[in-house]
Amino acid sequence: MQDMQSKGYVTILEAAKLEGISFETYRKKIQRNPDDFDLITESSESGGKDRIWIAVDCLTSKARKEYRAKEKIVAVEFGKKQSQEMPWYIDIDLNWYIENYKKHYYTAVELSKTIAEHIEELQDIPHNEKTDFSMKMAKKLNMSWGSFYRKMRDYMKACAWAEKIGRKCGSQTEKNYEYFKVLAFARDPREKDNFPSLTEEMKALIENLRFNQLVSENQWKVKKIYRCFEEKAAEKCWGSIPSYHTVDRYIKHLLETRSSAEYLLQKGKKAWQGKYMGKKKRDTGALMVMEVVMGDGHTFDCWVEIKRKNGTVDYIRPHLLAWIDLRSRCLVGWAICEIPDSQVIKKSILNMIYEKKDSRLPYGCPKYIYIDNGKDFTAQCLTGRPRTEKFTLDSDVKGFFRGAGIEDDIRAMPYHSFSKAQIERMFGTVCEDFSKESNTYTGTLTGSSTEAKIKRNIKKMGEKGLVESMESLAQRFQVWLPKYHARIHEGLKDQGEAIPKPIEVFNHADRYEKPAPPLDFAESLLMTTVIRFVRPEGIKMFKNFYYTHPALSQYRRDNVRVKYDPDDVSVIHVYDKAGKKICDASCYELLKISPKSNERALVEHIKSQHQEYKDMMSEIKYMQMPYEERVDLSEGRKVITPETKGKNPKVVSMPDDKQYRNEARDKKSKDEYQPNEYYLKKSEEFFAKLQNL
Repeated sequence: MQDMQSKGYVTILEAAKLEGISFETYRKKIQRNPDDFDLITESSESGGKDRIWIAVDCLTSKARKEYRAKEKIVAVEFGKKQSQEMPWYIDIDLNWYIENYKKHYYTAVELSKTIAEHIEELQDIPHNEKTDFSMKMAKKLNMSWGSFYRKMRDYMKACAWAEKIGRKCGSQTEKNYEYFKVLAFARDPREKDNFPSLTEEMKALIENLRFNQLVSENQWKVKKIYRCFEEKAAEKCWGSIPSYHTVDRYIKHLLETRSSAEYLLQKGKKAWQGKYMGKKKRDTGALMVMEVVMGDGHTFDCWVEIKRKNGTVDYIRPHLLAWIDLRSRCLVGWAICEIPDSQVIKKSILNMIYEKKDSRLPYGCPKYIYIDNGKDFTAQCLTGRPRTEKFTLDSDVKGFFRGAGIEDDIRAMPYHSFSKAQIERMFGTVCEDFSKESNTYTGTLTGSSTEAKIKRNIKKMGEKGLVESMESLAQRFQVWLPKYHARIHEGLKDQGEAIPKPIEVFNHADRYEKPAPPLDFAESLLMTTVIRFVRPEGIKMFKNFYYTHPALSQYRRDNVRVKYDPDDVSVIHVYDKAGKKICDASCYELLKISPKSNERALVEHIKSQHQEYKDMMSEIKYMQMPYEERVDLSEGRKVITPETKGKNPKVVSMPDDKQYRNEARDKKSKDEYQPNEYYLKKSEEFFAKLQNL
C-alpha cells in the first residue's frame, strides 16, 4: 500500500472522497470510460477482491489540490516525533460521547466548521497577509492569537489522523473518520475522582479514619477527621498534605461508593440486613388461597382507655395479633388485646378458622402457618414440641395448631423482620390508614426522640373524655378492614393478579379446602392440660386450692389428666389415663369468691394474700403494692376478636383426638347426665347450713 501511495496512486474510495462524490457513482464513471483513467489492479493477499488503484494525475484539479493539502498535513504532523502520540479521540465511541457530552460535542461542531472554512480561505491569501488574516479571525472568536493557532494545529492533526486511519483500514471500507476534526475541539472525557494529590498511603489513612467504628457510630464531622489526618501525617513526617477540601471531596466519594458499608457500621447488622442485604423475592403467586397464612403481632401507634373493675383507669397502646393469607393478602383472623400470649394466639386461630358474623370478613382453615420466632408463637402448648426444636418428623406430635386442623407451622428466622415482609407491609398500612385517624396517635417509636414522634398528654386527654376505649377501637378496625380488602394492592399487582384486590383474589383464586374441626372440640383446645395427683382432699391446683367430686373417690392415690379454661378456673375437667372423662370438679372456696375466676386473677389473688399476711395489713405497705396484685379476682386481660357465628360449619373434619372421640361416643350412647339424688340432697343440706351461719 505504501509503495502505491509513493508512486502517486490512491484507492477508488479515496479518489471518490477527494472528488466529493460517492464510491458507487465514481466506480460507475470509471466503468463507462475506462480509457480515461490510469488504473492498476492489485491482487489481495487474503484471497478477497482485487484492489484497484487510480493515478492522482487522472483526478480533477480540485481533487488534486485537496490531495496535495492532505499529504502536506500528514507530512508536517507525522514528521515530528512528539506528534506520533495518539490523541484521546482515536479510540472513542462517537455515539457514547455524543450521549454523555452532548453540549461539548455540538459546541465543537461549530468551532470545527469555522476553523475548516478559515483554513480553506487561507490558501487564497498571500503569504505575507496570512498572519494578519488569522489574527482578525482570532479576535472575532474572542481568542488570543496563540490559542487560535493551536486550534488550527489541532484541526490539521485531526485531518492527518483521519487520513492515516482511513488508509490503514483499507480501500473498500466506507467508514468515515471525519468526526476526528470535531472531537479535536471537544472536551477530553477525563476519568473522574482520580484525586491526583492523594497518594495511595494517604487514601488508606483517610479510609481507616472514616470507617472506624467509633467515628461512624458517633458521626464525626469532616473537620475532626481532618485534624486526626494532620496528626497522623505529622507522625509519618509527610512534607505536604492535601487541603481540607480535597479530603472532604474524597470522603464524599467514599460515602457515595460505599454507602452499604457505612450503613452497616452506623446502624448495625439488623438494620443493614433489612435495607442493603440481598434477598430473594418470595413467589406468593404460586400459592393457593389459605395454603400458607402468616402471623405476627403489631403494637398500635395510638392509645386507648382501659377501665378496671376496681375503678382505676389505665391508658395503653393495644396490641394487634393478625393472620394474613399470603396469596391474597387478606386479614383472615385477628385479635386486639392488652398483652399477647399463647392463649390469645389460640383465640385468634379459632377466629380465623370459623365463619364470622360479619359476612364480609374472610375465614378458613390454613394448610400451613408462617409464624414469628417469639416465645408466645412457639410455646410448646401450640406447636407440640419444645421451642428449641424448629421442626419435627414425628406425626404423632400434637399441639394446638395441629389439633385445629393445621398441618404444620413454619418459623421465621430470628431477628429477620424482612422474612415476614407481607405482614409487615400490612402493618405499615394499618399505621398509615387506620392508626393516624385516631386523635391519640403519637407516631412510631414513641419511646425515642424522633421526628415521627407526636407529643400528646394522654392522661389529660383521657380526663377530658378524648381517649376511646379498646372496644371502640376494635369496632372501628372491623369497619375499616373491608375497605382495606377492597383496595388495589401493589403487591398483588406485582404478583400479576387480574384484579389486584385482596378480597377478589381470596374469593376467586385457587383455594386450599379443609373442613374445620367441630366447634366444641376447638373450644376444648383452648383449655390447658396438666397431670395431677388425686389426694384424699381432692386435686390440688394453684398451690392452695382443692377441687373435689364424688367420682374422684375411685382414683385416689393415682394420677389423672386435668383440663381447665384459664379464663374460668372455678371448674376443672378430669380424665383418666385412657382419656375417658371422669367428672367436672369444683372448688367451693373459689365459688364463694366469684362464680367465675380467671387463672391470672387467681395467681394475683394468692400473691395478694401472702403480701397482706407478711405486711400485717399495713395500709402503707398496701399502698405500695403493685397494681397487678390488687386487681379484682374476676377480671382478666382484655381480648377482643371478631364475633363468630358460634355454630358448627356444615362440614367438619373429625379430629384424631381419642379423648374427643370417646366423649362423642358416650354422648350418643347415654342420655343426658342425671345427678345422683343422694349427693344432690346432701349438697342442698350443706348450702342450707351455710346460709344459717
